[in-house]
This record gives sequence, structure tokens and C-alpha cells, in this order.
Amino acid sequence: MAEHADVGSLQALEDLEAALGRFAARGMDSLGDAHAGICRKRELLNERYREQQCEVSRCIDDCSCADEDSSAYCQARLVEAESALANLAYWRQRVEDCHNEYTLHSHRFAGLTESLIPKARGWLKGKIEILRSYGALKLDVVGDSVESTDSERGTTASASSTAQGQSPKPLMEYPLPRGFQWVPLHEVDLRNDLGGIQSEADFRKATYSTILNGMAALRKEVLPRMAQDPRMFTSDSFAELDRQEGRSYQSGLQGIFDAFFGSMDYVYLERGKGESSFSVINGCHRIVVAQEMGWDAIPARVKDLNQV
Repeated sequence: MAEHADVGSLQALEDLEAALGRFAARGMDSLGDAHAGICRKRELLNERYREQQCEVSRCIDDCSCADEDSSAYCQARLVEAESALANLAYWRQRVEDCHNEYTLHSHRFAGLTESLIPKARGWLKGKIEILRSYGALKLDVVGDSVESTDSERGTTASASSTAQGQSPKPLMEYPLPRGFQWVPLHEVDLRNDLGGIQSEADFRKATYSTILNGMAALRKEVLPRMAQDPRMFTSDSFAELDRQEGRSYQSGLQGIFDAFFGSMDYVYLERGKGESSFSVINGCHRIVVAQEMGWDAIPARVKDLNQV
């Protein structure tokens, strides 16, 4: 079994956590219904067995007092009744054996459902909260303050890059961690995939300003450091840098690195066989902000069937 899993979005984890809850509830309901049904069938079979025992006893009494003319008939009825009783006894034992085996497995299932699933849901909720904290990072602490008013959208990138009078390095010249690549925005299906994002009100998981500040800090702080030092291609490297410079996770560079190159909530794009544009599976809001900042590409993981 794999020791890790690639999750395309935070919503996928939330759906999984909710599905585990539904599975546990429905599983326990199904166990209860099955147990009730089995008990009814067992009781009906036991009742039929007791009735047949009474029938055998009556046949025995009839045989004991039968005359020569009715003796053969009574004996035949007794043989038939005893055969029916033996058949009922056989199925009664089969049902008991199956019930015992079912009870063993149902108790095991109930135990796992009541113990492991709550633990799994609690673990997932913890991870979800951590990931939400990534999206809520106050990323502007490590970079220049970036205002998010409508009048200043699209100007932040040029302002930060020219603050020192230098031309910015082209984005696609920056190296990225393994598994990520620069995808030109003109290769992304922007019209169909991003049409639902019309204003800052459409930024729910993380605010517009948070993403704007984070991407500005990615451009100004994180990417240059990775380009200068190959050792800075891991989350732990930025964690150590934050520790040395006295920054917390919420205000440091590790959080920015994780938000874009972590294992859970990165931008993920797919392109089918013969298709010219990538579809956005995760990261729509970051791509919208990248457009407004004047970026010509976005760092992402991709699944490109044209390359298979």
C-alpha cells in the first residue's frame, strides 16, 4: 500500500471526511436492520420447529391407539412428520451457524466503525484545518505590503519588481521543485474554467488579498531563493530559514512554499488526448490573480495525455 496520496483539492478531503461519516452511519443502520431481520427469521423457524415437534407427538399418540385398519396410515403420517422435523432441524442448525458467523463479523465491523472511523475523521479534520491555515496566511509580512483595492489590481507585480530599478527575471526561467512545471497561461482554458470568478466576493477559501500577497511574495522571495540555492527546494529548508529569522509559520516563507508546492493544494491542470488547452482541476483563484498580476505562466502539476 502506498504511504502517501496525491489529493487534488481541499474539497476532496472534505468530501472524503463527510463520506466516512455517511458510511459509518449507514453501516451501523444496515447492521441493525440485518440483525432485526435475522432475529425475525430465526423466531419463525423456531416456531415452525416447535409446531412440527407437536405434530410428531400427535402422530405418535395416534399410532399408539390406532386399530389394524388405520395403523398403516398413522405410521405413514409419523414417518412424514419425523422427516419434516429432521429437515427443520437441519435448517435450524444451518441458520444458527450462519448467525453465529455473521455475529462475529458484524461485531468486528461495528468495533472498527465505532473506533477507527471517528479517529480517521478526526485526523482528516485536523489536516483540513492545517490546509485552511495555508490559505489564510498573512503572506504580506515577508514582502512589500500589497493593497487589494479594485483600482490597484494588476499593478502590484510591476510595482514590486521595479522597486529597486531592476527588470524582473522572466517567470519561466525560475526552477521549480520536482513534479512541478511552468504552464503558459495561454495554454489554459481560462474562459470556461474561470468564468465563475467575477469579483473578490468569489474568493471564499482564501481572500483575494491573501492570494495576491502570497503570489507577490512567491515571486519576490521564494522563487529567487530556490534559484540561488538548490537546497531550498523543500518545505523544511524554508522552515529552517524562518526559524533563523524569527518568523512564525503564518508569517514566514515555509507557508508560502507549502501553499504553492506542498503535497495537498497545489495548482493542478489536465489536458486530454488531442486537446489544445489545459482544464483547471484545482487552483482557479490563483490563476485569476496571476492574470491580474500580469504573469504569463503558473507553476502547477499537470496530467497531459498529449505527452503519453
